[in-house]
Amino acid sequence: MAQGPARPRSAIVRARRADARGAQRFGRMLAGASLVLLVATSLVAEGCESPPARAWQAAREYGAGTRALDAGDAAEAVARLERAASLSPRASEIRNHLGIAYWQTGRPDRARAEFERALALDCENEAARRNLDSLDAATQTVGEVGGTEDGG
Repeated sequence: MAQGPARPRSAIVRARRADARGAQRFGRMLAGASLVLLVATSLVAEGCESPPARAWQAAREYGAGTRALDAGDAAEAVARLERAASLSPRASEIRNHLGIAYWQTGRPDRARAEFERALALDCENEAARRNLDSLDAATQTVGEVGGTEDGG
């Protein structure tokens, strides 16, 4: 029975562990702003897309997406993190987690694009840099093992 390329599971696990510190830092930052944002959003009319309301919703989606990643539900993580990225397109941490979710769902090209976008937004995002390096290494390893279809 033919098998597809091996999924770089250990690399994904390492990437998630390395990224946990960044997620915790981002989570603490969001928690500090939560009360302010909660008050601000309670003053905004329902359906209003004010910047505080968008930031609050992006934080909620980011948290839900991160929890889905931790629970192993990459498809749910993609949906939540895509929504977070649309609400807060300049958040490097969100882009990095979206890259991890894409990688876990077998979409390395989209993962690479998100890791690169995270680095373009924040060139000091070491988690995104490590994830991109791990993805490149895993992709190269899979390519070497799999060979090419034409035998070359």
